[in-house]
Amino acid sequence: MPIEYPKGRLSPAQDEFIVVEFRRNEVERGDLARVCDLLSALTISKETAEFGEGRLMFFFSGWDDDPREIWEIPDIRAWYGKLTEVFPYWLHFAEKQGNTLLNALMSRSTEPLQ
Repeated sequence: MPIEYPKGRLSPAQDEFIVVEFRRNEVERGDLARVCDLLSALTISKETAEFGEGRLMFFFSGWDDDPREIWEIPDIRAWYGKLTEVFPYWLHFAEKQGNTLLNALMSRSTEPLQ
């Protein structure tokens, strides 16, 4: 996978990721159980927190035919907001070379959607 955001290498760049798929029905329900379980496991110790830094990559399925960007979808925007409220330090684990962090930040934008 080519690195889309090369300046992401200023943070710990990882060669291996923890990829988590979130299905549409899970997101629409606002279900954070799986991601919170994973984040809890990554924060058990200093070693696991360091291991997990920059490795968490999110994948959202069920919107394949939707022409909008991920961050433009209201359910995903709300999901990111809820995740940040419940587990505000999750960004430590977000990969910073692809779209996970960008989607999270864009979903929290105060700009109105067109």
